[in-house]
Amino acid sequence: DQANYPTPSELRAALLRTVVLGFARRGISANVLPGSDHYIRHDALAKRASIAFANLQATIAQLSPTEATGQYLEDLASVYGVTKRAASPAAGNVAIQVSSGTVTIPAGYVLTSPSGIKYQTTGTSVAVANGALVPVIAQEGGASSNLGAGVACTWDSASIGFLLPTCTVSGGLTGGSDADSEEVLRQRLFDRLSFPQGGGNVAQVKAWAETTTAAVEKAYVYAAVRGPASVDVALTSTAANRIVDAQYVSSVASYITSQLPGHESVNVTTVTPRRVDVLIGISLPYAITAGGSGGGWLDASPWPRGTFIMGGDDGKVIGLIGSTAYVRTVIAPVVGQHIAIWDPAKVVTINGITGAFGGFRQYVVTNVAGSASAWQIQVNGGFVVSPLNSYVSPDATRMLDYGLRIAQSIRALGPGEKTTSTDILPRGRRQPAIDVANPANLSSQVLSDLDGNFDEIEDVSWLARVDEGTSTPRTSPVVPATTSQPPEIITLAHAALRPTT
Repeated sequence: DQANYPTPSELRAALLRTVVLGFARRGISANVLPGSDHYIRHDALAKRASIAFANLQATIAQLSPTEATGQYLEDLASVYGVTKRAASPAAGNVAIQVSSGTVTIPAGYVLTSPSGIKYQTTGTSVAVANGALVPVIAQEGGASSNLGAGVACTWDSASIGFLLPTCTVSGGLTGGSDADSEEVLRQRLFDRLSFPQGGGNVAQVKAWAETTTAAVEKAYVYAAVRGPASVDVALTSTAANRIVDAQYVSSVASYITSQLPGHESVNVTTVTPRRVDVLIGISLPYAITAGGSGGGWLDASPWPRGTFIMGGDDGKVIGLIGSTAYVRTVIAPVVGQHIAIWDPAKVVTINGITGAFGGFRQYVVTNVAGSASAWQIQVNGGFVVSPLNSYVSPDATRMLDYGLRIAQSIRALGPGEKTTSTDILPRGRRQPAIDVANPANLSSQVLSDLDGNFDEIEDVSWLARVDEGTSTPRTSPVVPATTSQPPEIITLAHAALRPTT
């Protein structure tokens, strides 16, 4: 409240009012006009005191977890044992090439990626032949150290006779994460304050897991889910699939085990992603050319539209031949219509983190053929990526923003439970609980988040939530077969929007 931090003039006026009141009680009229003794004295006092108030106003914000920044935030977080985590390096395997026989590759043998990032072998590989997998790790941390499968790298040294100069990344080098940003550090501080820890309780186990490495986004604890003296921890990452690399799962497990010597069994896993297609009905203003207010659908007659039928009239791209996509709708498309199609691998930034989280690609229809349930369309410039198995949406003014909000909401989900047993759940339920933080289900919260952030949205509803590529309804993660297995977490495969009016 600004009233708590008066300006010099406000402070001077308050002091002079006190003087006037004090003299009035004695029957004396005090002269507090500008130039008077009282005015000069209290004006000087107000100016000095206002500096203290201004300093307090500037400082008090830096003592709040919601407003502190920079070193103030780091100092505040450190009071609660939360410190910035350093960047974590990507790791994985490369397939070597050998011209003849076998070779021995020592630990620390260096290779370089096409982007110039250097990696080194993590151990000595003895008598390995052509095609053998050799474990490597980046020399420096950061998300930029992640590499996709099939990327060719070059050994820095030719000292190993039969070892050819190039190798190929096998399965991807993953787990590279940037050092904690201010917002990540702030969120970890919120978690620490929200879930007080001590005595090895679930909050403390969660904190241990999240402090070990920046490769861990969040940790979820299942206390005694496998029986007394057991503790299970599920780790998520900021990657699109939410999976934490095995080497970091192992390091977290080792650290937690060292902190809980009395526990019979510590089981640390990552999560199993459950990819889901979501189709949402949305009511937006129509184009001005259709008598609407604009700011919503781009076309006077958006396509696809009409009664949604999953598997019948859902806008799914069911085929792709060359540059022609086959779309499953009843109503025919028209040349010139604006459409949007979800690209699951589109690189976008969500909550300050850049990754292949997915997003809409926008096109204009240039050619139409075919018939109902298999309309053939071509688009301007061709499809940027294959639209096969994605769903077509009519394009809208803020379609890209809608896509980001949907992806962000689903990325906020946490893993589900590891059991349905009513005997185990009272003690083995996920912590933080699903109804407290990071819900596990695709619920109306996703719709509310979309509706609440865009004034032009008049109404929003679920049309379908299905397992990727199927018509099987899916709103909750599947419980694993055994409590020792990783819990499932819902991730976004494809998204589409469709007019409801």
